[in-house]
Amino acid sequence: MSPSVKPMRMLWAVLTVGCLLALIVGAGCNKHEVTVRGDARAVLSGSMTDSYQAVLRSGYEDTPPAERTWQQMYMAENFKQWRYFVRATDADATAGPTLKEER
Repeated sequence: MSPSVKPMRMLWAVLTVGCLLALIVGAGCNKHEVTVRGDARAVLSGSMTDSYQAVLRSGYEDTPPAERTWQQMYMAENFKQWRYFVRATDADATAGPTLKEER
């Protein structure tokens, strides 16, 4: 066996083991289950409510869609994400307030 073949075999062995580990670990990481309880749940709900109030104060719902500022759209998207987290935690697709455009 030539001296350059041995390092190549070691490299292939390391890469093979690395790929196998990535596949094994990756297979167990696809569980998208979230559990939030206690104070964390209260903070999550409070953040959703705060972001909804920010959307209302920004005038988002009273502004025609073509005239909305990026700040209004950002706040609305932020609220929708907080509401999604609350809905995922509660396993309730109707939890939280909705915007006029969603009704």
